[in-house]
Amino acid sequence: MTVLEGQPQPVQRVSLGAGWRRAWRTGDWWRHLGLGGFLFFMFLPFIITIIISFKDIPQFDHY
Repeated sequence: MTVLEGQPQPVQRVSLGAGWRRAWRTGDWWRHLGLGGFLFFMFLPFIITIIISFKDIPQFDHY
C-alpha cells in the first residue's frame, strides 16, 4: 500500500475500549480480569484499614 501525495489519509480513531476489544479478540481477556482481581484483593486490606481508621477517629475525641 503506497501513500499518494495530496490524498487525504483516513484518521485513526482510538477509543477507550480498544484495548479490551483487542484483549477479547486475542483471548487475553482472562489475564486482564485476573490481574485486575488480584490487584483489587491485594489492596483491599489497605482500603479497609483506611476506612476503619476514619470511623474510629471520633471515639478519641472526648478528652
